[in-house]
Amino acid sequence: MSQPAERQITPAALEIDGQARRLYAADAGGNRLLSLDLKTGQQTSVAVGQRPIGVAMDTVAHRGYVVNAGSGTVSVVDLQAERVVATVRTDIHPYAIAVDSRLHRVYVSNVFSNQLTMIDGATNQATVLKAGSQDALLADAQAHQVWLCSYESDHLALLDEANLAIRSIPSVNHVWALIPGLREGEIFAVSIGSDELLRILPGENAEKVKVGSMPDALAIDNDRHRIYVANYADNTVTVLDADTLKTVTTVPVGHTPQALAVDIVRQRAYVANTHDSTVSVLDTKDNRVIWTVPVAGVPYELKLDPESGDVFAATFGSVPFRRVVLEGK
Repeated sequence: MSQPAERQITPAALEIDGQARRLYAADAGGNRLLSLDLKTGQQTSVAVGQRPIGVAMDTVAHRGYVVNAGSGTVSVVDLQAERVVATVRTDIHPYAIAVDSRLHRVYVSNVFSNQLTMIDGATNQATVLKAGSQDALLADAQAHQVWLCSYESDHLALLDEANLAIRSIPSVNHVWALIPGLREGEIFAVSIGSDELLRILPGENAEKVKVGSMPDALAIDNDRHRIYVANYADNTVTVLDADTLKTVTTVPVGHTPQALAVDIVRQRAYVANTHDSTVSVLDTKDNRVIWTVPVAGVPYELKLDPESGDVFAATFGSVPFRRVVLEGK
């Protein structure tokens, strides 16, 4: 079976600003950043660069950063005024993006390149860091560090934001996703090469546990201390105890699950089944599938609005995102 779709390495096509009550979506076909008012349903757009594939926000500064894969740039968008205020050059293949809103720094990986672009949010000036070819990024604002992974490497990289030093940490090959854990400095990752979940803390060896075949996405339920792992090749979700890393259960879902979202308020977990064009809805109290919802297009990322419980799916094609119509709402 082929690997998961490449844009799922760092799910960044959708972002939700809970304070402003807006959803933002990168529209690769229309060269736009779309903005949806979650209260009224009104949609607006801002023209950005060529083939935008990802968006991240500095929620403190009310800035959006759009990765333009086709033009080798990042568009800096004033989210309140809905206009581009700067265009920052990266290397020729910008891909993943992460923002530290405490330091107002933006990090952009450049595939097929050893360059990591760091953007100062105050000046929009770019600094090039030599980080090796990296794909997924995770900014930990509390610890002032940035995790980086290359899915072709057997090492992770850890950037110390205080001195911009980068050090290599042995892991496993084909690390595909990164999410923050429950403890300070803790992250979880999955390896599609070794079918493992990894718990990683700076200065410690990674703990590893087997999950399903080709795990490619992660989500965490902070209340129940549960980790959800989407297993692309065997059409399941593995549920683990986040403290002990023991498997709680394995749940059959749709064909090629590739994205996850957890709603701790409504006790639901959502799974995007890419080649089924469906979303499986799990009850997190007993981890069983209660609905399977059709989604037009090919869903490859999910974003939850915690306030309303609405779920949105990023989709390939002419329509970049869709609201997932849920039963019981």
